[in-house]
Amino acid sequence: MLEFIRGEVIMSQLPLSGPLSIEEIADEFYGAGIDPDANPPHWLADYYGVDDDPAIPTSGTISISDFYGTSNTWTIDLGTILLENNIKNLNIHDFAIIHGWNGRSLIDLTIPPGIYIWSDDILMPAMITGDLPNGLILRNMGYIIGKGGAGGSVFPGGMYPYIEAENGGPAFELNCECELHTMTGYIAGGGGGGGGMNVNRTELEPIVGGGGGGAGGGRGGAAANVRHSEVFPGGEPGAVGEPGDHGTFHGLTGVPKGSAGPIDLIYSATAEAGGGGGTVAHDGINKSHDGHGAGYGGGRILPGSETLGMPGWLDEAAYYVHGGTGGGGMNDGGDAYSDTRPDNQVRSGGGGGGWGAKGGTGRSEYIVEEGGEGGLSIVLNNNIIEINGDTSRIWGAIE
Repeated sequence: MLEFIRGEVIMSQLPLSGPLSIEEIADEFYGAGIDPDANPPHWLADYYGVDDDPAIPTSGTISISDFYGTSNTWTIDLGTILLENNIKNLNIHDFAIIHGWNGRSLIDLTIPPGIYIWSDDILMPAMITGDLPNGLILRNMGYIIGKGGAGGSVFPGGMYPYIEAENGGPAFELNCECELHTMTGYIAGGGGGGGGMNVNRTELEPIVGGGGGGAGGGRGGAAANVRHSEVFPGGEPGAVGEPGDHGTFHGLTGVPKGSAGPIDLIYSATAEAGGGGGTVAHDGINKSHDGHGAGYGGGRILPGSETLGMPGWLDEAAYYVHGGTGGGGMNDGGDAYSDTRPDNQVRSGGGGGGWGAKGGTGRSEYIVEEGGEGGLSIVLNNNIIEINGDTSRIWGAIE
């Protein structure tokens, strides 16, 4: 029997010609209803129709030569089956059953270039193996991406309730042993959402902005003008393979002091991965002019570049405060910051995390809000995975 060993998992095929023993046949089809250690010697009649292989007779004459080139492996290439390039929440077990798998064989699955397997729920992995009794060989040239966490938001009502930034979601979950070949693809957990501005003050006009959404389609955190009970929605998440949108803003946010309007090169950008954080603009005299900016939505582009957070200002000068930078690639989202002001005057949202990375910290006065954690690239569930190829294409922790 010819064996091609990758890590601890063995992909095998019986020879195409030459010597072949019944013991080798029993070894190959172990797990397909045949136990090579049970009641030897074996008889060829034990293997009628084994593994539903059409080359093997189900009755009548059967010979050793019928098993040349056979394998207890079921091979599938998604590129030959899919009508679209995107699959939401793929369960490999269920997908294989629909397409003729016998429920027993080792599955050898290829994901070709250009195919996205994705999730729109931080609690659901983009892809899960399901119960595969003899394991999985995965050859990945596509994109397996978790859902990004939403940025932290503030809404009018009560004492300005704050909704915390979400963690990113997982990309790939195992329920069996797996032999992974990274090839040219990516497996990436969703980015954590950026922390928002938790303004829990007694005055009637809190200045609030949202955190950026995490890579993988996290929605940007909302901003609010509590005095007028207005909500400014966070940026829309990016569709598969697309960037996320910038958040809405009110008043002077994103506008240099004394300018007639926002600077497009700074604020009109979209987010390829983690979304930039929102911020404020406050003239210190006429508070009806206060600006409130929501966070950018996270994009679904790999690797994806970083996104500058929204610029703002306090009292007398332009761009003293900034929303955190949205993480590009597998980088963490940036914390809210100021060029010259102390931390207690920053008042901005953190940037959303890049793929599998943590969101940045939002700040408002002395209140600090952490960003969400990055999503796992691979959830092991105590199963063994053997990784072959470029591990730098796996973004996010493996646990």
